[in-house]
Amino acid sequence: MAPETELSKARLALLQKFNWTIVTMLQASAQLFTATGEVMRSLIQENNMTVNSTLPFDTDPEGTIDLLKRSDARIIYFNSYEDQARNACCVAYQKKFFGKKIVWIFPGFYDLKWFDHNDTDCTPKQILEQRQHGRRPAGATRR
Repeated sequence: MAPETELSKARLALLQKFNWTIVTMLQASAQLFTATGEVMRSLIQENNMTVNSTLPFDTDPEGTIDLLKRSDARIIYFNSYEDQARNACCVAYQKKFFGKKIVWIFPGFYDLKWFDHNDTDCTPKQILEQRQHGRRPAGATRR
């Protein structure tokens, strides 16, 4: 599997393929995520795209999802651990923040069934429904 910083190029290609030019970034404060987030931010800006905001994501998914809804975020680059992603997806499901106009881009190091755990207030099926429009970069094949 390619390092996350290398997978940023695949994420950029995904953004370009669909002509997505405005991205909202959610990231945990751990060095792994801030470093890869900066690589992604640079690539986005170097390619005449916009990061409309970078939101910290460590503990409060409800406030963050409310902010995403209010700001009409559509393309969300999520950069955090799997358990935090499940929690965010569960809250997004509960607040009905999902659908074909909202795309979440997840890290490539997640397990292929990262959503299939019972550690949130949602079922794995509900999380899968919320993230139905999520994307992982090519080459992300961890099992």
